[in-house]
Amino acid sequence: LAPVTVRNPSSVSVSDGSETTVRYRSGELELSASEVADFVTVRGAGEAPEDRGLRVKATLEALGAALSDLGLEDTGEDPRDLGAFLIRWSMADHSFVSLPVDPVAFEGSYLYRPNGLAIIDELSGLVPFPASAFAGQRPRARILNGTTDTDAASRVASQVAALGAEIATVGNAAAFDADATTVLYSDEAFAPVAERIAEFLGAEATRVEEVSDATDIDIELGADLAL
Repeated sequence: LAPVTVRNPSSVSVSDGSETTVRYRSGELELSASEVADFVTVRGAGEAPEDRGLRVKATLEALGAALSDLGLEDTGEDPRDLGAFLIRWSMADHSFVSLPVDPVAFEGSYLYRPNGLAIIDELSGLVPFPASAFAGQRPRARILNGTTDTDAASRVASQVAALGAEIATVGNAAAFDADATTVLYSDEAFAPVAERIAEFLGAEATRVEEVSDATDIDIELGADLAL
């Protein structure tokens, strides 16, 4: 794919402590294969993380367009193959989101720590029902409707997912006369997500000893649901 033409949104300067020089000017650039990795990873002097993110965006778009023009097909043989990922990515609708971070003071400057809860909120609109990338990443939640309100489960499902759960099952409870909403979880590791869900539903999260092979958090909606 090299060279690849990229539109750089702002110039990138680097400093060796005594002198600051421009490494990449703003505007249209033609990058060699050896320059691409440096272009997306270099930290410019005084540069905000958001600006580096814009460079990554511009580079991925340029690489995706170049791959699309070549008409290559994704074999799917190796999920770690960046080229295969870019082929799939360039052929589908896509968008870029700057994930929320919190500044942390460090040696007279700042590091940026990902804000997990804010990231969940940010991504919930893009991926309304995310699945775990690996076992245990998200607790599996089962939502059962114990009321005669037929829309109750569908109203809360997306927010339950946004609070950190993977929706495994949505269905009806054994009966439709539950007075109170309950949130049960089986492992202490799932307590933070279970407690956020319980707070959202106006209930309390309770740990139980029974461990299910199918779900990690069981939610039964009752008549006290005010959503």
